[in-house]
Amino acid sequence: VECVILVSLVLGVFAQNLPAVYNVTSLSSPEGIDYDSQNSRFVVGSLRTQIISAITLAGDASVLINDSRLASGSVGVTYFEGDLLIVATNTSALAAFGGSYTPGNVQSALVVANATTGVIKDYIDLTSYGDPNNMFGNDVAASTIPGVFYVTDSFGRQVWRVDTTNRIVQTIRDSLFSVNASFIGLNGISPIKDYHITCTTDTGILYKIRNDGTVSIVNNLTVPSCDGIRTTAKSPSTLIFSTSSTIYEVASDDDFTTAYIAQSQNTIYREVTTSALVPSNNQQLVYSLNGFSVPPYIQRTQ
Repeated sequence: VECVILVSLVLGVFAQNLPAVYNVTSLSSPEGIDYDSQNSRFVVGSLRTQIISAITLAGDASVLINDSRLASGSVGVTYFEGDLLIVATNTSALAAFGGSYTPGNVQSALVVANATTGVIKDYIDLTSYGDPNNMFGNDVAASTIPGVFYVTDSFGRQVWRVDTTNRIVQTIRDSLFSVNASFIGLNGISPIKDYHITCTTDTGILYKIRNDGTVSIVNNLTVPSCDGIRTTAKSPSTLIFSTSSTIYEVASDDDFTTAYIAQSQNTIYREVTTSALVPSNNQQLVYSLNGFSVPPYIQRTQ
């Protein structure tokens, strides 16, 4: 049975009012998670289905979106203020994780949906902005510019900057993205101020992408097997990195010219992929998704 394990690392005082265990056996191949603060629930994508699920803090699971345009692989899922759900979807997720697809017929897209109703409001095809034989739209992040979102292409080693207002897609490519590259390249991405931080899973290298598209390597730190990234409300600038078996809180005192590990916590199961930040008692809890382990439950740890 495919399942979800959520483990929490507390940024501040541990909150006692959330359930310790959630039962979510109904989810299929879950991948990608965020917290919908307006509806007080998690939203979770899927590697092998066209379904995005909602999970309340009471543990009740339901189908939020079931739409063929999600292309059998919604990997990146981000809740955005204004009741929007931003999704990176692609057909090559199946190939990356044991399925199959037709080379040259890969499809990646950015999907914008109503976070409350699940109704898809916008669909922007990214397929023509990369190599259809080597494309994997993976994670997605908002930006400080209204209507502009960033999507990582793990196989193409590039980042799409998608302006949904003006219907403009720009491709950010840089030779730095290919340093020591092997399989899964650019993965998680998250905004801080007027720039984004992304990482490569295979090398653990962190990159800073400015709004003008220039790229630099974040010095003094690598995060091996890095996957999802979330920006916290803490100061100095702090990110949560999900890796195969550890949750890292990564901080910077110089706008991510350099970075360091502020704290870390090993997880009970391997293959932790992405995380969601849940506000509680004026603090933030970090819930990290593991869609590959058994038994099928959501666990909170101190």
